Amino acid sequence: MLSHLLFLVDFVEFIKQKRRISISYSELFKVAKVRKLFEEMMKKQKIYGVNTDVGAFLDRKIDNSDVDTFQKNLIVSHSCGVGASFPEFITRGAFFLLINTLKKGCSGVSPETLNFLIDSYNNEMLPDIPEVGSLGASGDLIPLSHLIFYSIEKHRFCFKKGEAFFLINGTHFSTSDMAFSVYEAQKLMRAADLAVSMDIIALDGNSKNFETGILFAKLHNGQRISGENIAAYLSKCRVFPHNCSVLFLKEE
Repeated sequence: MLSHLLFLVDFVEFIKQKRRISISYSELFKVAKVRKLFEEMMKKQKIYGVNTDVGAFLDRKIDNSDVDTFQKNLIVSHSCGVGASFPEFITRGAFFLLINTLKKGCSGVSPETLNFLIDSYNNEMLPDIPEVGSLGASGDLIPLSHLIFYSIEKHRFCFKKGEAFFLINGTHFSTSDMAFSVYEAQKLMRAADLAVSMDIIALDGNSKNFETGILFAKLHNGQRISGENIAAYLSKCRVFPHNCSVLFLKEE
């Protein structure tokens, strides 16, 4: 299982390989401890989106007997996305990021809910979620609501008091979408740098333009990074005799 601190490549590989999520006893213990503290807080004070209404009605107190209904209505009312569905890997990534956030034990979610979400993820219970409609101000409220609404309807799962707000406030879909976009963009950039390297060798070009001193003379980070990549490719390349135009990389 990955740690709470994620690196882009680790995240993409974890999702693409469809690896399973696990949770340690210490993580579950912290989640349970924070949940107990949160339940005590609900008895003593108003908590936005938990025992109060939201948005323009934030001053409206929700009676304790109505909290469960309010939580479900909050999810149902935000499950209003439209358009084509997110690609499966983006939904999987968002689901993973949601769980990874809740595992930190800072939100007040219950251990039962967290275990349920982990089981749903590991058993490939991923719904089709519309791409269009996220509010953005408080996070990806609409796509996350679709994700949680699926859990309520398909599995008849009743969340603990106050949990709906924790489950739909976050930027997990935006983060998943951006992570895969950046990952693919980096692949294209590396391919472009390799193509330039091949051109330089094929045309017997001057590689001195990619020396360190020249690259750092200009304050353009993107140019420097590409230049360093090209220099690295050139240092590992060899060309067959002039009657052969095939480029090979030296074996490490």
